[in-house]
Amino acid sequence: MTSSISQEKPDRVDVDTEQVQEIYNNYGVSLPDLEQALVECLQERGWEQYEDTEKFRDELQRAFEDAYLQETGKIVIPEALDIAAKDATHWIKNRRCSTNGSSSDQLAPTFTALVGAVLPEYSRRGLDPHGSVQFLHSNDGTQPSPN
Repeated sequence: MTSSISQEKPDRVDVDTEQVQEIYNNYGVSLPDLEQALVECLQERGWEQYEDTEKFRDELQRAFEDAYLQETGKIVIPEALDIAAKDATHWIKNRRCSTNGSSSDQLAPTFTALVGAVLPEYSRRGLDPHGSVQFLHSNDGTQPSPN
């Protein structure tokens, strides 16, 4: 890993489970524990499965942040994590989450993986002022945008 930051936006790649766990380890949280805490936070809010609504996406972000705080014992959400969680709420609908799957089956692992996949880039190169999806196509969040 190099310490110099290029002016050109690097391509984003999907990360594997071990990489995602390592990323969360750097934030002081176990991925399986975070996923379970996310499921519990969603269930406490009355959500059992993914719904393609703005209300659900807002609750998903809040539940994730609550789960993160609960698992780390911290009182502040890092900015990169906050924006990654917000953006991931929009990408999740294009992933393998269906309305017939429970939050523990698909939603929690998929969402935490999406957040983990973008955290290093958001931390390294900064965020757009509105936290928008500036580096990715709007289709599924896996390809860099052609700016």
